[in-house]
Amino acid sequence: MEESTFKKSPSSNMLLAVLTSLCCCMPLGIVAVIKASHVKLLYEKGEYDQAIKASAQARRYCYVGVFLSMICWMLSLTGIIWILVYGGGFTYLMTFAKCYFLADKLL
Repeated sequence: MEESTFKKSPSSNMLLAVLTSLCCCMPLGIVAVIKASHVKLLYEKGEYDQAIKASAQARRYCYVGVFLSMICWMLSLTGIIWILVYGGGFTYLMTFAKCYFLADKLL
């Protein structure tokens, strides 16, 4: 009997890479899209181990992009909440409004 050497194609993670590029972190998403596109090419050339490595790299870039995006969102929300709670935003707005109305009266 002949032993079959057919190996299933590894996941390219293309959808995750595109979503990461569009919604989270574009630079890492673009790198992930490039790595994901290499998976199919490497598999078709018969370089199964390299295809698995490219798939893992694409997934890793996607996860890092999502993680960095989440950190940026959390820092942004923390900054907004900090400004609103401690009066930075409202105080600045009122100062601007007073200056505007005073300048209008002086002219």
